[in-house]
Amino acid sequence: EKDPLWVGQGTERPFLSAIEPAQIDVIVTKGESTVEVSGKVRHASTKKPCVQGGVALLPKDRSAAKEPYFEQVDASGQIRFTKVLPGVYSVRADCVNMISESFPDLTVASSSVNGVVWEMQDGGAIKGNVVDSDGIPLAGVQLHVNRSPDFRTVRQAVSDATGAFFLEGLRPDIYKVAYTTDLIDPMGESEAVEVRIGQVAGQVKIVGPWNKGKIGIRVRDERGNVVPANSISVACSGEDRGGHVIATPTASPGAFECTRLPEDTYTINIESDPMFEL
Repeated sequence: EKDPLWVGQGTERPFLSAIEPAQIDVIVTKGESTVEVSGKVRHASTKKPCVQGGVALLPKDRSAAKEPYFEQVDASGQIRFTKVLPGVYSVRADCVNMISESFPDLTVASSSVNGVVWEMQDGGAIKGNVVDSDGIPLAGVQLHVNRSPDFRTVRQAVSDATGAFFLEGLRPDIYKVAYTTDLIDPMGESEAVEVRIGQVAGQVKIVGPWNKGKIGIRVRDERGNVVPANSISVACSGEDRGGHVIATPTASPGAFECTRLPEDTYTINIESDPMFEL
């Protein structure tokens, strides 16, 4: 391994056996020296630094066999590339809750490039709430913002205790909000939502296909004695839409519940400590 000033190019052939020597021919040529590139990422209007993001330098000349460079910003929005080869690079920046359309190409010559400023702006956002078929807010629903036309996931969130969600840092486009929980499969989608720069699209109301079905289970041994909850695990498995739901113990000894179940036919699965025969 040589100093970065030197570039090694070689050919190799595989070892044919454990004892046969192999020959690797290496030609070492003097390469281009590297320089430092540094700058900052900040909000275009407020000038507040980006504290969670990064910048990628992508070589425009792909025939030069140069690798792209990527670094993360620090707590003050500063970023530093220590060893960049001369050339022309396209720039991509990413910052949580900010977006950018494009940046000018960056030209790196034989001396360091310092003090570069990459400015970004607020994206659009989608807010809404998730309720069940009775209008009761649902917490813990996983939400995925999918962008047109392929509706690939670009942002994710989870509904809070009031069923609300807020997804920000979105580019102008048409989106759908897909939703699911660990209790239901498959997931569904909202209607198409248009997002614009600096605006909040809402109120998106998602009425999930969740019902309030419940199965109560009481577990006893062959003598009718209550089986301790810490000795068994209980689950409800639906044949179609119900999925696999772990039952939770209740205040009553030996009693469990599977809750928030959609309509389905369920099998009760019980696994126990070896001392209990089911």
